[in-house]
Amino acid sequence: PEEIQETVEAGMEKAAMIVERRAKLNCHPSSTPYSKAPHITGTLQASIVGIVETEGNSIIGIIQVDPAFSNPVSQSSVMEYAPFVHDGTSKMEARPFLLDAIHSEQDKVQQILSDAIIEMIKEVSS
Repeated sequence: PEEIQETVEAGMEKAAMIVERRAKLNCHPSSTPYSKAPHITGTLQASIVGIVETEGNSIIGIIQVDPAFSNPVSQSSVMEYAPFVHDGTSKMEARPFLLDAIHSEQDKVQQILSDAIIEMIKEVSS
């Protein structure tokens, strides 16, 4: 039923928001876990979004860098440099702000989704 899907989607949206927030903190100078924050203009940090997509019976949470963002100083797309910041280069240490956010928030995400499933079961059984 539609109510079940809405319950699980709400849980996934909450989980995506938590991971998005952590990824943005990973890019901020005062809270980054890296030796050098990937933060000059704040564009990379602002471009991080969490979205939820539904495909058939699958509900998918995605944390990504929005390719529509551009750097206000250079007018370059954030996608021109985000992969290099995240994955590093031969001359620059990787700062995997997205993957680290997923890993650090994994327990919270699992709890949120477990709670959503329990709520869904309660709705079905009542």
